[in-house]
Amino acid sequence: MNAKTSGALPIAVIEDNRFIRNGMKLVFQNEPGFNLIGSYSSCEEAFSGSEIGKAKVVLMDLKLPGMSGIEGVRILKKKYPGMLIIVFTAYEDDKNVFAAISAGALGFLDKKTPPAEMLKILRMVIKGGSPITPVVARRILSSPKSISINSSRKKIRLTDQQIGILDKIALGKSYSTVAAELELTREKVLKQVRKIYEKVYDETKNEKEKIDVFVV
Repeated sequence: MNAKTSGALPIAVIEDNRFIRNGMKLVFQNEPGFNLIGSYSSCEEAFSGSEIGKAKVVLMDLKLPGMSGIEGVRILKKKYPGMLIIVFTAYEDDKNVFAAISAGALGFLDKKTPPAEMLKILRMVIKGGSPITPVVARRILSSPKSISINSSRKKIRLTDQQIGILDKIALGKSYSTVAAELELTREKVLKQVRKIYEKVYDETKNEKEKIDVFVV
């Protein structure tokens, strides 16, 4: 282990677009706080060796050739429970949002996020926070009521504060703006987002059901 990687965050990227992968390599190579231990074009490639298991954080694309990113999240979460898996995406829909969270994803990061902001968010992920996009916030607030796999229903209990955070992020407001308007710290906002993901995961990890989101 050299000085560059000593104490650095081990991270892996699973993304089929080679231009994006190359861009991510440049971002992490120039940032001493991160150690890119693997960059893969598919889940099959990532799972062919043991290196992926050394990653603390994995950025996972959902639309991959072969095995889907959602199935990849599920496998990694089962094999490495402590791994922090962030969906790295350019598009989210109702089904994929809840499937990814139910599989164990702890955040959604837009591929258009500027490198400096992405690195800032990833550092916060290690401290217990989670990123969310406006699209995902809107899905959590409104779309679950239309997702029906069977006749049963689950209720995801969100607090007033959590609903408030989702409402503002859904409008496209930055984490800093949300924090200021709710008189919270940016760190607190991201930690509350993590709790929202964990609530959805806890209620949906074992079965795919119809979900209601409501305030307690």
